[in-house]
Parts: sequence; C-alpha cells; structure tokens
Amino acid sequence: MPATSVYHTVDGRPAVWVFDPSAGKVALRPVVIAQYREDGVVIGSGLSAGEWVVATGANKLHEGQPVRPYEAAGRPSPSVTAQSS
Repeated sequence: MPATSVYHTVDGRPAVWVFDPSAGKVALRPVVIAQYREDGVVIGSGLSAGEWVVATGANKLHEGQPVRPYEAAGRPSPSVTAQSS
C-alpha cells in the first residue's frame, strides 16, 4: 500500500485508518509493517482481506470522522450504508 497510508501514533507506532462502510466513518487500526519498499509498504498484520484503508491524508483524520470513498471510473469502492445527518 502507499506509504502515505501509514499514520504514526504519538508513541511512534504505525497504524492505518480503516473505512467502515456500514458507518461511513474511519477508525485507527494498529498495524505491523513487514517491509518498507520504494513503492510503498507491506503490511504484515493488523488488516483483513477486503478492508478499505485511507490512502492519503492520514495525518488529517480523527477517530470516527465521517468520510466518503473516492469512486474512480472502473474501480470498485465500498458501498456506504450509513445515513448522513
């Protein structure tokens, strides 16, 4: 995944913002970086297959913040089922 997805907590531990399509919000999830590469990072643990992660702007989010997934032509995005208030 892009290195811009990785957020470092106050104590310096890596985490990523995971999008919850049922709530339409993000939650911070600790991860283990298996490898830093020139083209991004490889996550060793902390995520499950199929989860959606914020790719950019990780340093601008906060826990429970509502977000909308970017929908690029020809690329799938998670369906948001939460009602906006």
